[in-house]
Formats: sequence, C-alpha cells, structure tokens
Amino acid sequence: MLSSQPNYLRAGIVLLDPQSGEPRDAIPLMINPQTLSTQFEIKAPGSSDTRNEQMRLNGPPKETISFEAILDATDALERGDQDALDFGIGHYIAALRSLITPSKKQLLDNDALAKEGKLTIMPMIQPLPVFSWGLRRRVPVKVSSMSLTEDFSALSSIRSVPR
Repeated sequence: MLSSQPNYLRAGIVLLDPQSGEPRDAIPLMINPQTLSTQFEIKAPGSSDTRNEQMRLNGPPKETISFEAILDATDALERGDQDALDFGIGHYIAALRSLITPSKKQLLDNDALAKEGKLTIMPMIQPLPVFSWGLRRRVPVKVSSMSLTEDFSALSSIRSVPR
C-alpha cells in the first residue's frame, strides 16, 4: 500500500568541542530527504577582459545546505526517557539555539573582563556543529539561519503518557 506520508531519515547535528574535537552534545533530527537542497556559489575572480581569467577559480565553492527537520520525542517516550517525559523536546531546541547564541558563561566572563579593562574584542568560540545524515554523509557546518515552529497539538498526547 502506498503512503502519502513522507519518508523521513534519521539525521542529527553533533556538537564537537572546539579544542579537543570530542563530542559534547547531539541533536537528533528527522529530515525528509526530498526537501534537502544544496546550493554551490562559485568563487571566481571579478570581471576581467582576459580569456584566461574566465577559467580561474579562487577556491572551492561556498556550499549551502537547506532542509526542514522535525524534532520528535515519540521514540524517547516509547523508551521511557525521563527527559522526554519531563521536558519533551525543549532541551533539543535549547541545543539548537546554542548554535547561534553565546552561552551565559561566555557573556558573564566577557563582561567581567570588560570591567577589568582586559577584554579584547574577539568572537566567542562556539562548538563545531557536524551535520550527519545517512551512514556516510557528515559535514561540518556553520548555521547561518534558523527558524523554529512548534506544534502544540501533540502536547496533549505527551502529557497523557503514564509514568
């Protein structure tokens, strides 16, 4: 029998410690492989009248991966995962936000250094996110934008799970 439901793949983002490279956290996702798109932007010299310049590249292309993902606590609820029972997917949403937001500790440390006059303006170091989908597809990524939509229609079924 054919299903009208999309075929979702298990995927995830693993957060690696920037100094040691050790995994810090993992954010499990379900993605529809039909909505995963990759765009390549070629790095080439500016406009030139010489024919040889038309064939030169300044480096590898900039690659942009776009996809829609679903965070779902169903599997964790079936396993009796206490975090899923207590928090649903809130900790996964917090982990996603940590990809684009400095931690509270980083902000407080920088504020203390600024008050002492020791702060050098530098970007705050975040964990390295590695996007993984499929057995052989893993790539380090930089999250450039994120949009979250929460569906609360499933919340009643989460709360009705017996403890």
